[in-house]
Amino acid sequence: MKHLNIYLKFKIYNLKFLRLKKFFEGLRKHLKDSNYQRREQSIGAGGFTLIEVVIALAIFSFIIGGIISFSVNSVKASQKSQAIQEATDNARYAIDDLAKKVRTSSGAKIVSPGGEVNSGLNLFFVDNKTLVKYCYGFDNGEMQVAKIVPALNQGAIDLSSAYSMTHDCNKFSPSSFTSIVGKSNGKVKIDGKFKLLPTDISSDTPHRGYVQINLNITYNDAGGPDEKSAVHIQSGVSLANYGREDNPW
Repeated sequence: MKHLNIYLKFKIYNLKFLRLKKFFEGLRKHLKDSNYQRREQSIGAGGFTLIEVVIALAIFSFIIGGIISFSVNSVKASQKSQAIQEATDNARYAIDDLAKKVRTSSGAKIVSPGGEVNSGLNLFFVDNKTLVKYCYGFDNGEMQVAKIVPALNQGAIDLSSAYSMTHDCNKFSPSSFTSIVGKSNGKVKIDGKFKLLPTDISSDTPHRGYVQINLNITYNDAGGPDEKSAVHIQSGVSLANYGREDNPW
């Protein structure tokens, strides 16, 4: 009877031990699964999917492209403004210098290839102070000038020289012209026209001569001339050669 009681107690303790072991194994498995889920959630919360990465790259590229485009356009606008301003300053200086020379000149003449009277691309005149013969003109996108100084023979003008035979711009050599307004890189195009009202002292309404200068400055970009940024300059000067329009040289 004693042995039977001992055996039953052993069975009871063994059953309790198995139940307790099973409980701890279940608890350990539950804790392990919980840690795994938290780790997976942490990894998922800190990373990005492929679609998210592609969308982010697309947005970044769009923003960077806009910034680069804005910067390039700003640089081009600055270059255009600087080129136009520089050409405008040079043109005003050249026109002022031309006006000073032509005001006291004689023999002002315009020869137009198209046959237009007193209107064309070239203006010829003789400076009464220095006797230098000038030809101002527009060609190759530039405003140009050429001059011929008097040829002297024993203190007098040599009547057989090229100087004496030059009475208009047609006698000037193309190689004698130099650019006074215009860009050699072709970014700025210069064109224009001269108009002349000759001095008249023989009619019932005598008047002094008048020269009008029209000059256009246009910026040339990769797409061609930009007419929106074109600058037009117009100036006029009266000829102070009243009664001396004919060129004595």
